[in-house]
Amino acid sequence: MRIYKCVPIAVRFWSKVHKQPGGCWLWVGATNSDGYGKLWNGHKTTDAHRVSWEISNGPVPAGMCVLHKCDNPPCIRPSHLFLGSNQENSLDMKRKGRSASGARNSHCILTPDDVRFIRTSPLKATPLRKMFGVSDGAIRSIREGRSWKHLNKGQKRVVNQKENRS
Repeated sequence: MRIYKCVPIAVRFWSKVHKQPGGCWLWVGATNSDGYGKLWNGHKTTDAHRVSWEISNGPVPAGMCVLHKCDNPPCIRPSHLFLGSNQENSLDMKRKGRSASGARNSHCILTPDDVRFIRTSPLKATPLRKMFGVSDGAIRSIREGRSWKHLNKGQKRVVNQKENRS
């Protein structure tokens, strides 16, 4: 029998917390690759900041996320946490600059320089698609400003009239 089955989750939880005076309370137990604390709750591995919320405030309502005011993944201090929907979590991540857009996206094929070239090139979509290994739709999306919006918002785009599907 493992020890965690005998020790209440709150006891195990607080034994893995380093309280910094006036600041974040840091999780010093296991973490995931993004730095968020992880804890076995007797049934499955769960987020340490979520356990902190539940110990301090009760269950997290269905469909809600526990977000960080401090934007510090290992922080589990209850006063640094708040509830939000999945959409609010995504907006909070984007507002704090943690969303993977453009070249920060691990599935990204293009570089910012490639996008600048595509936006200003007089070439049609087909040769650009072949040149960069992306679809015609990706080229259109870049030229029409629907993708890579964060890159040079005021940059002049040259769009071939036949490609522009207004």
